[in-house]
Amino acid sequence: MSVSEQDIDWDRSTLRKITISAPIFSNVLASDINLSDVFAQSAFNEFNQYVKSPPTSSRVFINLDPDFSRINHPQANPLLQGEWQLLLVHLKTPNSVSITGHVANHGQFNWQSGFTAVDYLTASQNMEGISFFDSAVFVIQPDGIIQEHPIRQLADTPFKDIAPGAVIYVPFPETLNLMNNQSGKNVDNQAALILLREMM
Repeated sequence: MSVSEQDIDWDRSTLRKITISAPIFSNVLASDINLSDVFAQSAFNEFNQYVKSPPTSSRVFINLDPDFSRINHPQANPLLQGEWQLLLVHLKTPNSVSITGHVANHGQFNWQSGFTAVDYLTASQNMEGISFFDSAVFVIQPDGIIQEHPIRQLADTPFKDIAPGAVIYVPFPETLNLMNNQSGKNVDNQAALILLREMM
């Protein structure tokens, strides 16, 4: 089947550098956690399984649209050295948004125009992981930008769009002491966001 530039969804397509060995993401997360909070234990187990399937390449956040690179050459079209992987997404590929973190239902859900993070969490029955003290969740947009999206929309709260292919991450409560790095020190939710961004 012939595919032209016009058939490619450049916003969701990615460029990845092949690594000699996969990043050891599983070493960043504690492998044996016993929590009294059953919901948190289940959510952590699901998240840990997701992160234990690391890619063998690292994402390079660059605009792949040929029209953009032609206009902005050479800054937007650098010479590549080494081994690379180009993953092209067809325009007809269904749009989705991934949800993970302190939630009951991890996975991909249909992208909906105009949906907020709260809309996605409600539709996927994932509001249970939101505590009274949470003010925002994190959204990793397809271009790698990490944003905070408010949970409680006020009248003057500006709308924040969520693009197809984005990841919504509901942070784990800091008091759960879920994640450890190789030195044994605690790692906050920011570490999880970095892992998820790398795996997009």
